[in-house]
Amino acid sequence: MDSMSNVILAHNLAYAVAQAMTYLVVGSHRVQQFDNLEHFHSSLVESEASLRSSVAKLSVMVVRLEDENRFLVSEKSVLEDVHGVLEGQVESLTQSNKGLMIQNESMERDVVDRERELEVLRADRSWLLQVGLVRVMDKLLKHPEFTSGISRILHAAFVAGEESGHLDVDGVRALCTFDDGEEGVGELGVGTSGDGVSGNDDDGVGGSGGDGADEVV
Repeated sequence: MDSMSNVILAHNLAYAVAQAMTYLVVGSHRVQQFDNLEHFHSSLVESEASLRSSVAKLSVMVVRLEDENRFLVSEKSVLEDVHGVLEGQVESLTQSNKGLMIQNESMERDVVDRERELEVLRADRSWLLQVGLVRVMDKLLKHPEFTSGISRILHAAFVAGEESGHLDVDGVRALCTFDDGEEGVGELGVGTSGDGVSGNDDDGVGGSGGDGADEVV
């Protein structure tokens, strides 16, 4: 009986030891798992903190980007307005340029026309200087009225210079504009009263009496 009891006791002890070892192994494994879980949890906590920091930074960046986006939208609106104004100015300048081109073409045509007119005028002037005036002067010199007018002017100049001691050039020029000798001489003072050259006196030249310029001419 004692041997049987010892065997049973030894068996029970061995079983208890084996079971205890199993519990120890399982407990150690669980402790290791717990340590791993704690380490993983610590890593997760650190990752969460890092993620929260990143989220905070991203939130700040989002706010900044939203402000920049609003600024860009405002700038875009301003640029669109400027673009519209510039398009209007380009259109206006294009129309003005077309008008200027038309005016330039018209002015070029006018210049060509003026040059043609100038060529005609130069030809006319050349003809007048070389031929026309010569012919006119030749006709005038041969015309009896022109010869008579020259004689009247010379006589009036002689009378004016003789009576007053100087020649009234303006009076001589005025005399050339009249056909009537009496009116022309009057411009020189002839035919008027006073100290000038004769009036109604018998001593003067012209007027109604004496041997005036009218009788000579």
